[in-house]
Amino acid sequence: MSAVLEGDKRSIAELIADQKPGYSLDQRFYTDPDLYELEIERIINRNWILAGHISQLPEPGDFKVLNVARESAIIVRGKSGDLQGFANVCRHRGSLVCLASAGHTDKFVCPYHGWMYDIDGNLFAARNMPDDFDMAAHSLNPVSVDVIHGLIFVCFTDAPPSLEGAKRDLAEPMAMFDFENLKVAAQKSYEIPANWKLSIENYQECYHCATAHPEYARMHTLMLDGEKRERVQGNMKAKMEACGVKDIYIDHIDTAARPGEIGYGYSRTALFDKYKTGSKDGSPVH
Repeated sequence: MSAVLEGDKRSIAELIADQKPGYSLDQRFYTDPDLYELEIERIINRNWILAGHISQLPEPGDFKVLNVARESAIIVRGKSGDLQGFANVCRHRGSLVCLASAGHTDKFVCPYHGWMYDIDGNLFAARNMPDDFDMAAHSLNPVSVDVIHGLIFVCFTDAPPSLEGAKRDLAEPMAMFDFENLKVAAQKSYEIPANWKLSIENYQECYHCATAHPEYARMHTLMLDGEKRERVQGNMKAKMEACGVKDIYIDHIDTAARPGEIGYGYSRTALFDKYKTGSKDGSPVH
C-alpha cells in the first residue's frame, strides 16, 4: 500500500462525504480492499446482473452458469419451460455443482460426492444417507431470476429490487428493436486487471472517443457541437415519430427510481458518415 494510502485514515463515510461533485473518485475507491468488500455486499449482490438472452436457453434442460465476484448461479430452463436460478453450490459440502459454463442436461451431478439434482433443483439421489434423510429439504437454494423483454437478469439477494417499473417503461423503446426475438451472434469475455468501476466509467463517457477512437468518433454525433447534435437528434426523433413511436425520450436516465425498484437508463444516438454528407461544412445531412 502506498504512503498516500497508509496516511489516509478517513472512514468510508468520510471519503464519500469529502467527494467533490464532478471530480474523479478518490484513489482509495479503486484500491482499498475494505471498500471493495462493501461494494460487493451493497452493490453487486443487491442488484440485478445481466446473465444473457432467452434465445440462449430455448429448451428445458438448457443451462448457463453466471459467475459474479464470489457468487455462482445456474440459470436453467425447467421442466415447465420457465427460467429458474439456483446457487451453484451443493447442499452437502459446498462444492460447485456445475463445472460447465453452458450446455444441456437432464440433471446436475455434484462432482465431489455425486449428489444429483434435477433441472428444477430438486435433490433426487444422495448416497448412504440415513433412512430419515429428507431429500426435499436439501434442494438447491434458489436465486432470483427475471426477464426484461428477452434479457435475463440474476440477483443474489433474497429481496431484490423490483423490475416492474423498468419492464413497463422500457417496453416501447425495446420493442423498436424486437429484443425478445434477438439472437446472440457471438460472445467474448475479457479479464481486466483493474477495479470494476474503471471499465464502467470508461464506457459511460465518450470524452476520450475523439482521441482514442477516431474512426468511431467520425460517425458519432457526440463529437458534434451542441447545436448540430441537437439538430441531428431531432431528425432522428422525427423519423421515430413518423414510424409511430411517440412520447419517448431519446436519452433517459432513471436516477430517481421508485422506492423498492431498480434504476435504469437508455440512450439512442444518431450516427452519420461525415464523408457522405454532401454539406459544405461537413455537418450531416438527413
